[in-house]
Amino acid sequence: MKFKFWGVRGSIATPGPNTVKYGGNTTCIEIRTDDDDLIILDAGTGIHMLGQQLLQQLPITAHIFITHTHWDHIQGLPFFAPMFIPGNSIKLFGGLDPLTHEGIERALNIQLQPSYFPVGETELNASVEYNTIKAGETI
Repeated sequence: MKFKFWGVRGSIATPGPNTVKYGGNTTCIEIRTDDDDLIILDAGTGIHMLGQQLLQQLPITAHIFITHTHWDHIQGLPFFAPMFIPGNSIKLFGGLDPLTHEGIERALNIQLQPSYFPVGETELNASVEYNTIKAGETI
């Protein structure tokens, strides 16, 4: 298994020459299994650069696990280019929001509303599958 850290910052992205040692993007970790399956932990701003690299490997299947829906863990998702390309398969996994009891699909619905982002969910041309997981559940 191989791991690549595309972002490890919390709260706000601060990429630049002064943060290059530890990184400036918010949380995004790429995991490649021995079978080359792609697992992504969180979709902070680091997922944008990962998405740019994945454009060289189309089509892709990505399993994206969102640990929680604080902004620094999801803010890069609308900039993940593979989500907009037909033939790609994006499988999103996330738990229920403890306050609203809604799944990861609702978080993305809100994030892609016209008030917050100029591109809507209908423009996600990849196959996007939402999976709500429960605490203690094995996947």
